[in-house]
Amino acid sequence: MPRQQEVISRKVFDKLKAEDPAKWANLRFLSGVDQLPNNSDCTTDHCHPNVYGFMYMAPVYAKAVREILGLSR
Repeated sequence: MPRQQEVISRKVFDKLKAEDPAKWANLRFLSGVDQLPNNSDCTTDHCHPNVYGFMYMAPVYAKAVREILGLSR
């Protein structure tokens, strides 16, 4: 379940994309829900990732970068 900050960020993202789709065509949104499992082992304070958390985040970012660059894998 997304945190309140992510819900607000998503609304801003959706608003930008709706107002000027051409200008924001390359803007991407990565959900925090997809980045970390729901346990405290991956964060220092239930918010900020630790080294273990970054191991979970890396594949999410790598996939997004590959998609943006048009690379398949």
